[in-house]
Amino acid sequence: MCYTNRGAISNNMGRNAKEGLFIILRRESDKRDRFKIACIRLKSNMDTVLNELLDKWLEENDPSLRQVMESAYD
Repeated sequence: MCYTNRGAISNNMGRNAKEGLFIILRRESDKRDRFKIACIRLKSNMDTVLNELLDKWLEENDPSLRQVMESAYD
């Protein structure tokens, strides 16, 4: 589901789970510019960096995900 300041504008419930979804992130324009430039310098892109950070954050903060990952290796 995509949100604006007026509420939900679309529901992607029927989408294939492997397809990407959009997350809207509000940030100051100078921070966005610095982030984009840093990604370019590192020959990466903003999506890749944000996905890696989100995966790392979930590993550290989502106990249900940690349990699933641990049981997969048992």
